[in-house]
Amino acid sequence: MNIKQVAKVAGVSVSTVSLALNDKPGVSEEKRMRVLGVAKKLNYIPSNVARSLVTKKTKSVGVIVPDISEVFYGVLARAVQDELSVQHYSMVLCNSDNRPEKESGALSFLIEKGVDGIIMVPGTSANVEELKKRRVPVVFVDRYAEGIEASYVGTDNERLGYETTKHFIRMGHSRIGCISGPSGATSSEERISGYRRALSEDGIKYDRLIIKESDLSVEGGYRAAREMIALKEMPTALFVMGDTCAIGVYKALEEENLAIPGAVAVIGFDDMPFAPFLKVPLTTVKQPIREFGRISVELLFDTIRSKNHNQKEKVILSSELIIRESCGFKLAGVRL
Repeated sequence: MNIKQVAKVAGVSVSTVSLALNDKPGVSEEKRMRVLGVAKKLNYIPSNVARSLVTKKTKSVGVIVPDISEVFYGVLARAVQDELSVQHYSMVLCNSDNRPEKESGALSFLIEKGVDGIIMVPGTSANVEELKKRRVPVVFVDRYAEGIEASYVGTDNERLGYETTKHFIRMGHSRIGCISGPSGATSSEERISGYRRALSEDGIKYDRLIIKESDLSVEGGYRAAREMIALKEMPTALFVMGDTCAIGVYKALEEENLAIPGAVAVIGFDDMPFAPFLKVPLTTVKQPIREFGRISVELLFDTIRSKNHNQKEKVILSSELIIRESCGFKLAGVRL
């Protein structure tokens, strides 16, 4: 069944069928209802490919995240998909694994698919030139890439790194380790900047040995914690930049009979649904992940509607420190 057959049965032109099915002006209500009735009777399903050739839109959006198996990115992708579905858009999802070459491949794939825009958590700024060259509407979430005009939604990572470290200091810790995200990720770099500022303010020497890079997976957290344990003087507190990563940290500490928070206090990041249900409920920074998804879609549609696709808006959302047993005592949430 094709559009020409619908037009023939309905006794109208092909262009009238197209206008009626796409709810466009220029066709009478009587003809619109006739076309819709015929299309339903004949089980006609419009071709998205054909429609895109006319409208230059595929009503699809590409989403690139480091790893969909990580809870943070799963929640984010679901939030984006939910918002897109309200707008009758579909989502094409790709993983980058924080690898520039894989991210580049994902970008090429999505652009060749003709997506109307891309929402991404960039690994580094390595693919900025490709994005500039392709001139595809893009919005960054959680992290951003330097050197490109694009909207971004996230939190004040520098201040969060600062406030989390200050919380440890107020509790009497001076040897505070940090398990960060991958090198080049702006969110991690900004949190480390805040961490260093807090240490400097209290006259605590910065020690590069107790900063460990991770992919923020369970395994990455475990490996980083084992490296901390192997140090001559391990930290008494750990700022872990991801709750999933903190699960691996817990495992490594448990293997050495290092009690949380007695031997090592731990603060995570994101407030994943499992955080309060760990053996020692996890103190963590609660991020508005679903809001990240919703607002990123809004920003992308704004960018798509702009003529030159260089819309640039920075949306910074507030976060909350949820204090639980893993850092030593319980208090009400602290707004950050």
